[in-house]
Amino acid sequence: MILQDLQERLNIRANSLIVTVFGDSLMPVGGGIWLSSLIELMAKFGLSERLVRTGVYRLQKEGVLESRTEGRRAFYSLSELGRTTFETAERRIYHLSNNDWNGQWQLVYLLPGLTSKERQRIKKELRWQSFGELGPNLLARPSHMDFNCQSLKLGDDSASFVISFSGSLDNAFPEHSLSLLVTESWGLDQLQNDYEAFIERFSLVSVDVTNLFMEDEPSAFVLRTLLIHDYRRILLRDPQLPEDLLPTNWAGKRASKQAADLYRLTAQQSQEYVLTELEEHRTVKPVISQDYWNRFGGLNSCQ
Repeated sequence: MILQDLQERLNIRANSLIVTVFGDSLMPVGGGIWLSSLIELMAKFGLSERLVRTGVYRLQKEGVLESRTEGRRAFYSLSELGRTTFETAERRIYHLSNNDWNGQWQLVYLLPGLTSKERQRIKKELRWQSFGELGPNLLARPSHMDFNCQSLKLGDDSASFVISFSGSLDNAFPEHSLSLLVTESWGLDQLQNDYEAFIERFSLVSVDVTNLFMEDEPSAFVLRTLLIHDYRRILLRDPQLPEDLLPTNWAGKRASKQAADLYRLTAQQSQEYVLTELEEHRTVKPVISQDYWNRFGGLNSCQ
């Protein structure tokens, strides 16, 4: 009942959940799966065969997945685009952020001359890289992460209109004004509310979860998937700012600990279940990558 209640409260779309399974469970064992095995895995969430087939078809159309066939069987795996996207997201989801900050900022200024469409595309990519808008054409982020304009993959027509530089904002704003600007530019109030809701949802499984899932591999798999699906939807919108810029009692820190604790608890049992499903249609046993055991600072204690 706990898992069913969680799933109903999350109101998950099939396509999105399939993406989570590929990124969270299948990447550590090669990133591919026979469609019949995927249908079995997704059935644990109440997804019908029709929904799964429609989901992978759409993800293939979007370029996230690719497929090959052997007779009447289809094998789906991550495309180069899908793998690159997951690897980028993985670094943010499963690895503790480095919040050391020297007070310097990275700033990007968009010069006049860009088309509206190109300007919005660049802003969208900058937001993905944790930049916030300080003004219509000025974006910034604390310089605790590497960045250069080449990572934006600008075309020749756009590159000359984008300027990147670094500096201090210590004297640019009064302390109160900077705090307000940071909150508004990065949408911290909404993130705080979302993290608080995440903590509340998964507090339902914090009590007695050990006895419930330690010997039930399918349930461990469902819990872990729902956990990371919900957590990543919030975390990938989080700029992961240094503590000096965050509100007091930032819920993101508590949510990160809760996610890590529950993930470690279900890591062994859930991935064993995934391996069991994969082995039914393979001649070679899949091997779990070491990257998996390094998630959330180390899952090796679960082995």
